[in-house]
Amino acid sequence: MSQPFDQLAFFDAHWPTLRAAAESTGGDGVIATIQAFADPLERRVLYAFARRGLVQDTWDGKDLDVPLAVARAGIDELVAQAADADTETTRAARLNVANVIAYNLAADLADCWPGDDLPRTEAHFTAGLAAAERAVAWRHALARGDHALGMAEWARGYHLLRLGRTAEAADAFATSLGHYRRAAGTVPDELSQAPFGVVLLTGYLGLAQRILGEEGPGYDAARDAFRAGTGDDADDDRFGFDQLTVAALRCVGS
Repeated sequence: MSQPFDQLAFFDAHWPTLRAAAESTGGDGVIATIQAFADPLERRVLYAFARRGLVQDTWDGKDLDVPLAVARAGIDELVAQAADADTETTRAARLNVANVIAYNLAADLADCWPGDDLPRTEAHFTAGLAAAERAVAWRHALARGDHALGMAEWARGYHLLRLGRTAEAADAFATSLGHYRRAAGTVPDELSQAPFGVVLLTGYLGLAQRILGEEGPGYDAARDAFRAGTGDDADDDRFGFDQLTVAALRCVGS
């Protein structure tokens, strides 16, 4: 394949074939279809964008086990390609694609998304936790920065919460909040003026503390801040509010 090329267009051109494989033979079929591409770059692109179709699009028999299997295969492919890289820069770039796939998998397996009613089981949360932990490790090793680490620690915390490991979840949320605060630099005392990630993780930490029986304003304060408007984006505020609401419904039923 000549470079540069439009990676998204390449994936979109092949998505109908991948969708047919998902519908007929599940994750194994999608993986076999991708692995049939001889060009390592083409395989990287298809794995990197697979969730665009398997998670975000509709297809017959849609469930989370297919994107889970494909993401795992994609991570293995990128790790193997990284091991064969000629330079450290190339190795790091390929590991970063694995890192992104791992984080997206962890996020997709979480059940806090408004309007997402696909069923999850304990096995999904266990897999999500493993993916989040790999993303955290890669983001440290690749020096991806506080914002990226905040995202991965949130995912780790959420799956710990859903697995009933609430004290560990609270620690992960606190770590995530610390990353978001450092990424922001100066954070206003008024929560409604804080960046989105700071408000959201204040809410998640407060939710975990509430489940632990610790009284604190974090969950309600974050929802109030999103309701009042953080000054960033009204759609983001609604999304943050709804996400915290759904998370509470999933984790405590209210």
